[in-house]
Amino acid sequence: MLRLQTLCAFVAAVWLAAAGAETLVVPGAGPPEAPLRVLAAAFEARDAGLVIQVPPSTGIAGGVRAIQSGQAQLARIARRLTDAEQRDGLAQVVYGADAVVFAAGSRVDVANLSADQAVELFAGRLQSWKQLGGSDLPVRLAVREPTEIAHREIRRHIPQFAAIRFPEHAKLVNADHEMVEILDRFRTAVGWMTRSSIVTSKSGVRALALDGIAPTPENVSAGRYPMVVEHVLIYREGRLTEAAKRFVAFVQSDSGQALLRSQGVVRPAR
Repeated sequence: MLRLQTLCAFVAAVWLAAAGAETLVVPGAGPPEAPLRVLAAAFEARDAGLVIQVPPSTGIAGGVRAIQSGQAQLARIARRLTDAEQRDGLAQVVYGADAVVFAAGSRVDVANLSADQAVELFAGRLQSWKQLGGSDLPVRLAVREPTEIAHREIRRHIPQFAAIRFPEHAKLVNADHEMVEILDRFRTAVGWMTRSSIVTSKSGVRALALDGIAPTPENVSAGRYPMVVEHVLIYREGRLTEAAKRFVAFVQSDSGQALLRSQGVVRPAR
């Protein structure tokens, strides 16, 4: 479904570009990717003067490089700019907060993990969901690289996660949309991703509560749910076209924020 939507958006972008509309490519990190596509489609429906392309993830570093090198006028990352990046002339709009969640396939009937259980699970010491109070089904593991932003956020909240050596049978996944596909295909599998990636996928994948706290927009907004990454747009001052400025304003508007919330992304607390 996601690939079909992406193809349709690409065809529409080509048609509008041929009609003389300005094209804005927004490269960068994976967590903002799917919700930003939803925002782009909504914006294009009301502003025919701009075609917005949100290509597959090149990571946070790729987004920052695209702005520093002048290859893009707007990029997406999943953290705030560093002091050094701001001294280099980069500016930011922090427009969303997104829960980092442990997620499972549709046959998993465990709804909550404690931090200690998550460590035991991903260390490969739990072989069946029955050991966590669920059905007697095999546990399959899907993991990400240590440099990935959601992985870093898990280690920040659960420091002992950094000491885990994932078992050899764990499947290494490179992006949130791939994680969704793995968990949807292997319905007793568990991994992690941003909650918005689940919401936008329309799959059978489910987000798990952590230490009894569900990763709902309300809990993220109130600061009760502990693992969160931010969605951030970056650019150089004075480099945005008027059309690009309109899109950035739309992202921050009440209507843009309402659309983001429907995708599981809430307005940042600060």
